[in-house]
Amino acid sequence: MHHVSSLYRLLTSGLMIAMASALIITMVVTAAPTPSMAATIAPEDVLADPTHEARAQALSERLRCVVCANQSIADSEATLALDMQRLVRRRIAAGDSDQQILDDLIARYGDRILLNPPITTRTYLLWGLPVVFVLLVLAVLWARRQPVAGQAPLTPLAIDGWDSQAQHPDAAQAQDQGRDT
Repeated sequence: MHHVSSLYRLLTSGLMIAMASALIITMVVTAAPTPSMAATIAPEDVLADPTHEARAQALSERLRCVVCANQSIADSEATLALDMQRLVRRRIAAGDSDQQILDDLIARYGDRILLNPPITTRTYLLWGLPVVFVLLVLAVLWARRQPVAGQAPLTPLAIDGWDSQAQHPDAAQAQDQGRDT
């Protein structure tokens, strides 16, 4: 019997090691960097001027893919992201400044198109209101804990001193009438 339990422990520990190894390998593979822009953009779409191409790559890194979750259009392989990269390149080739391109895309898609949107009043409200709400709830709970001025604090009722007649006056009267007769 001792051999069976030793074999069982050996198999389960081996299984645990195998599962841990598989988990680590999965984490390493999924954490690998995403393909670069060179892998996603067609060679004919690459700008001939190296400074223009560098600008296009820098802009593509700043713009969020509207299809993918929190990924730049440079890292995305979605068709819309590729179209947006081509649009950026066409606008740069046409002589538009980075700000003109960004302004056009923001007008089209909103601030969400930027991976690092500007901090505005709306941003402060978005991040500040939950904190204010939590503080308000804590203040209400703290205020309810404090006794009201002029009111005696509640005293707990002792279980040992439970008096059924004191709690039920009708029952006490019925007992008193029974004694009188």
